[in-house]
Amino acid sequence: MNKTARQFTGCLAILGAVFLLDPSQASAWHQFWLPVLIGLGGYLVTGSSNAIALAALTLSLINLDGESDRWYRSHGYLALVIVSSVILLFNLFTSFRKEIDTTRERRLAERRERNRSKVERRRLLEDQGAIVFDFDGTLAPNLDLPEMRRQVLKYSLTFGVPEDLLEPLYIVEIIDRTEAFLIEKNAESTKIKHYRETAEKLILDIELGEAEQNAPFDGVAEMLESLGRDGFKIGIVTRNCREAVLKTFPGIEALTDAIHARDDVDYLKPDQRHVKISLETLGVEPTRTLMVGDGLLDMEVGKSVGLKCVGVLTGSNTQDQLEAAGADIVLPSVLSLVKSE
Repeated sequence: MNKTARQFTGCLAILGAVFLLDPSQASAWHQFWLPVLIGLGGYLVTGSSNAIALAALTLSLINLDGESDRWYRSHGYLALVIVSSVILLFNLFTSFRKEIDTTRERRLAERRERNRSKVERRRLLEDQGAIVFDFDGTLAPNLDLPEMRRQVLKYSLTFGVPEDLLEPLYIVEIIDRTEAFLIEKNAESTKIKHYRETAEKLILDIELGEAEQNAPFDGVAEMLESLGRDGFKIGIVTRNCREAVLKTFPGIEALTDAIHARDDVDYLKPDQRHVKISLETLGVEPTRTLMVGDGLLDMEVGKSVGLKCVGVLTGSNTQDQLEAAGADIVLPSVLSLVKSE
């Protein structure tokens, strides 16, 4: 019997019991078989032995009369109560044991995962002398980069630059390319200066506005402090401006050895020189440095410089995307560098 046929039969049994049997009539057929048929129908409809047990138990308790001279009231209903109770207790015990077994397996799996994470972290930090972190999306929430890029692109297009020249570029590169286009077209120097100042102010206002609302992820300050105690040199390499970084994360300078924001350098990642300046300041070799970031360009520039790259999932990219961009390992967040999550 398939599921549909079984459920249909169950419905017929329930309807038959309700409409054909009359509990007011003093006969075993009407009195005793009513809870039995309703319980059986409930089982066929739901496929659960608890259904038949609950239905039979409820109706039997209502009609049980130990002093009655009718066998079904004094003994039949009592037997149904006992049988139904045994079924319910057995199912409850079985579910309880199953839940215990399931949670035991989950606890063992979690313990194995924590142990595996400890081994991976130990291997990850072995022979490393420094860690270079991205900022937005890594140590603090990401900026709304798509909206920032949309506004800069919209403004740049008003100067007549072809959109296809700007389409594949990052935000700062859009400004640089538009400026170069205006120079090529012999635009007035005042116009070129006005464009750059306005475009840069546009992104600066967005960065500082979001910095007012943002703060570092919970536990990040303690993580940086722990890494510093363990002897790691800490660098920050970010395309954000320094003012926004310091406003988002007050005290970050005391927890790091070098910060290279957009306004500190002439070249921005994915240009290798942005990362290399940080390595020179920290006084470490690429082979002894980790690059930690949420972005694809963090992985790409890190790999191009020769760093071991760690992707984190607190930004806008997935594990597959980060691995495809060159991540040697992907962690839930930067906190996984010092503890299991």
